Amino acid sequence: MYTIITYLLAQIQELNKQILFLFKFIVKNIPLNNLSKGDDKSLFSPKYRKLKVDELPKIIVPEKKDYKVLIKNYSNEHDGKVLKPIKHRGNFIAPKNLHCPCCNAPSDYIYDNTGGRGQYWCKVCDTHFNKQNLFDNDHIYKCPYCNKSLEPIKNRKNFIIHKCKNLNCSFYLNSFNSLSVDDKLEFSQHPERFKLHHMDFEVTQVIGLTNEDSVSAEYRWLKQNIERLNRTFKFSYKVTNGYGSDTGSNSHLALFVAYYIFLRPHHSFKNDVLNHIPELDNIELMPAKWQMLIKLSQELIISKQTT
Repeated sequence: MYTIITYLLAQIQELNKQILFLFKFIVKNIPLNNLSKGDDKSLFSPKYRKLKVDELPKIIVPEKKDYKVLIKNYSNEHDGKVLKPIKHRGNFIAPKNLHCPCCNAPSDYIYDNTGGRGQYWCKVCDTHFNKQNLFDNDHIYKCPYCNKSLEPIKNRKNFIIHKCKNLNCSFYLNSFNSLSVDDKLEFSQHPERFKLHHMDFEVTQVIGLTNEDSVSAEYRWLKQNIERLNRTFKFSYKVTNGYGSDTGSNSHLALFVAYYIFLRPHHSFKNDVLNHIPELDNIELMPAKWQMLIKLSQELIISKQTT
């Protein structure tokens, strides 16, 4: 027992020496007095932030009103004139069980404002609403940049994730323009965002998680393959913490494609590569495989140039 304790104490002392050595090395080689000058290489650079908190949303509490009080106020303001119910002249009439979400006025005071397409207008409080109106919520969240309503997209155990889906939001546009080429590849599953930046292309959309239509049933396997590819690519470039130029991102993308197609074993292919190269069969180590792959690529380029 005493021998183990003595051994552990010796290890702790040795580790303490290593920590002191590294601390001295950091203090000697990193000018701490320049960290507050906004240098991109400092520890305060956004590139080194592992956690970034978004701006707090604007919280709007819808104002609830009482239609009886509003009708009384109308009468007082108009010399005793009574605010009469609506006289419907068409076939589109608000349902009898419908009430205004703002002032609780009954259907007698509500117009079917869009000819049966779901939007209504309250004559009492002058509110336009539908069945999923914001007044049904105790509070709503608005984007701090564009003032559009935030939409709930994911439910977590203790909170709900909201997102601004306004493609013209200043925060979204600035974030998109600051991305490198490889980061923009994440938007490949959202083609409507590319159209905003003049990058239009034909897309076959697979909707939902189940095959509700013939198109989804036919192309779902392709969507699943693309999503798996995106997850694999994301895992490879997340650790790079970004690039300083488009050249670096393009080089990484080219290397990833070469690895994914020629070197990476795939479970769906019985742990074999997608494209088999006989020259790599007898090579065991991955660095040696890369060397052979680069050599074959160079030989192919030279042969193409000479023909």
